[in-house]
Amino acid sequence: MRGFIAGTPKVYLSGAMEYVADGGADWRERVEKTLGHAGLDTFNPCVQGPEILSRMGLNVESYHSLKYGTSADFSRFQEITNMFIDLDLAELRTSHIVLAKLCSKGSGGTAGELTVARHLGIPVV
Repeated sequence: MRGFIAGTPKVYLSGAMEYVADGGADWRERVEKTLGHAGLDTFNPCVQGPEILSRMGLNVESYHSLKYGTSADFSRFQEITNMFIDLDLAELRTSHIVLAKLCSKGSGGTAGELTVARHLGIPVV
């Protein structure tokens, strides 16, 4: 198991976003609040993702329309998705534990996060 590094322990909140009604925000907000009261930091992609999109002049709907909608631009979608993956990997590398909420609809992002966590020796709950 990976040892704690200096600073406040950080919990990475992993779970489906694309295939759930609220984008995975509700459970993350509740857990984030509880863990914050316990003195733990969290990484919540439901907060950071929309902030990144906003800086690019997009929102979640316009981001998805790059892949699925009438304004399809898969290369732009892929560029932005790669930015999210880079952010996720950076956050995973500095996390002490991954808290994962699994759902019946598969999530490639969640599977990737759990694989990387295992490779880095980060416990997954």
